[in-house]
Amino acid sequence: RPPLPPPDGRRAAARRRLARRRPRADGRQVGWRERSFGVRAAGRRRRRGRRPLLFLSRSQRCERSPLHRVDGSATWCQGATSVTAAIHGPRATTARGECPTTATVGAEWAPAGGAPADEHRAFERLIEGAVTGALRGSLLPRTAVSAVVAVGHDDGATLAAAVNAVSAAMVDAALPLRHTLCAAAVAVDSGGQPAADPTAAEEAAAASVATFVFAAFAPEPGAPPALDGDTVVACHVRGRVSDEALLAAEALARGAAARVAVFQKAGLVKSLAAAAGEGMTAGAVS
Repeated sequence: RPPLPPPDGRRAAARRRLARRRPRADGRQVGWRERSFGVRAAGRRRRRGRRPLLFLSRSQRCERSPLHRVDGSATWCQGATSVTAAIHGPRATTARGECPTTATVGAEWAPAGGAPADEHRAFERLIEGAVTGALRGSLLPRTAVSAVVAVGHDDGATLAAAVNAVSAAMVDAALPLRHTLCAAAVAVDSGGQPAADPTAAEEAAAASVATFVFAAFAPEPGAPPALDGDTVVACHVRGRVSDEALLAAEALARGAAARVAVFQKAGLVKSLAAAAGEGMTAGAVS
């Protein structure tokens, strides 16, 4: 570890940082973060200097197979939001709940604290519909597939993170899929200005929050994933929003979801390459 600079050097560096600041119109000082990344949106700035119209301004991380004794699992982190999804199935079900032609899909939502609310029941129905559309249920008749979502920390865009985690868990469970799922959340303020990937504070201050789910597929082997035309698999809106603002939010969410699809494929390729490397190493040792 390099030695610390002398006290005089630290004071000189602090004076240089203060000298580089410039005053704002209202007399306040603007730091380097606002000067480099600040973008005004409807007369305000987003927290931490995030761009209002940037598709995904928070970091993303996906961990596959974090759980044991399940058929597939994944943890999706988006900023401070953390969601873990587990897939159970396909498994045999009771005669009362089975379908002779397709698989039966169920979903369960476990919030970060407390019992599930009515809004969480709506989340469960949205996930059930999205998974049913993505799953090739005709290949798994008389079986049941259930998705369990556990929220570790809620800092905004939780439903979108949950859908992305469920999609990664379905791939980890090797379920037959028509397409993968990618979701994005957009907050709309009172002026109709959309902001992608909102935090919990931005969702609380927004007039409405919309979460869109899209279908992603690879048109050709080795090609980057693409969204399925203008189709929206599912949509959940909280609050009141005009038609124009909702269309603008959908366009912004589509761009964010396209980047999520690329991130999902890159993570899958990386995990498969790591698994292949471990298999070759184990074979060489044996």
